[in-house]
Amino acid sequence: MSKRQQTSGRRFLGSKQGLIFLMFAAVIWLLSALSETYTAEVPVRVELEADSDNLLLLSTKIDVPVLVSGSGFFLAYRQLFPQEIRLLTSDLPSLGVNPPKVAGAALFKLFQNKSSNGNNFLGVTIDSILLPIAASLQKNFLPVLRNPPVLAEGYQLTSPLRFSEDSVSVFGSKTALEKLESAIFVLEKNKDLKADFVLQSTLVDSLAAIGRWSTKTLTVSAKVDRYSEVSFALPVTLKNVPNSKKITITPKQVTLKFAAPLTEIRSLSVSDLGVEVDFTPNTSGQLPVKVIGLSPSVKQLVVEPSVVHYFIVE
Repeated sequence: MSKRQQTSGRRFLGSKQGLIFLMFAAVIWLLSALSETYTAEVPVRVELEADSDNLLLLSTKIDVPVLVSGSGFFLAYRQLFPQEIRLLTSDLPSLGVNPPKVAGAALFKLFQNKSSNGNNFLGVTIDSILLPIAASLQKNFLPVLRNPPVLAEGYQLTSPLRFSEDSVSVFGSKTALEKLESAIFVLEKNKDLKADFVLQSTLVDSLAAIGRWSTKTLTVSAKVDRYSEVSFALPVTLKNVPNSKKITITPKQVTLKFAAPLTEIRSLSVSDLGVEVDFTPNTSGQLPVKVIGLSPSVKQLVVEPSVVHYFIVE
């Protein structure tokens, strides 16, 4: 080739037309290469669905490496967009949960049966795969408050705390739920409550993440009233004394001290209350005092003295 021809060739390759020619040749070569048949490993995306209440899916998707035969176009496409195959947990042969493994050969057969291009599959490239499956459990709990309501000074609850639901349930991993003992809720911020209230409570975050709860929020309600302290001196009544015996007690009067809601104190009468002792012979010669007629809302009850002495009169 003459120097003139060489120079002309260099000028052509360096020109715009030459660059287009090279790009066109590269495309032709790439298309030709991608049209060839190859064998390569590509991911197959398995979408799992639990069809048993005894199993819990920790994740619904896993990628399984599969050896596939196909054109370069096909393999490149499957690398970018993995084929998706839906499997029920009941489809998986001899599936256990300790650990939840399935053999690669068993998956390979499932892929061949469930894929429209299953003939392209040559095999799963791993012996077994650990599945995101755990044994499941459902438990019920009585809700418990972590923080009590903050009442104003001198005020107290006149009724038990009441949740909007008597119990809550959770579905999740058996391993995690077997150790769980209570459903703890946190009451919304509150301060100086002086009246009946309805407040929102939320399941603590650490428990909310454990499983699927029937609810994560509950309302909490209770009645509130101002409390005041009162005291009464009441006679002691002796009960259950045999007709054949004459018994005397000392002291014959005790003092009751307690706190109660103002609304109840205003309507309270001494005749509503009573103090009794049941005669039961014993070596100490003492009988415990029993107060009757008190409201369940009474708090800080003190009986002075709390026992009386008895004597048998011959």
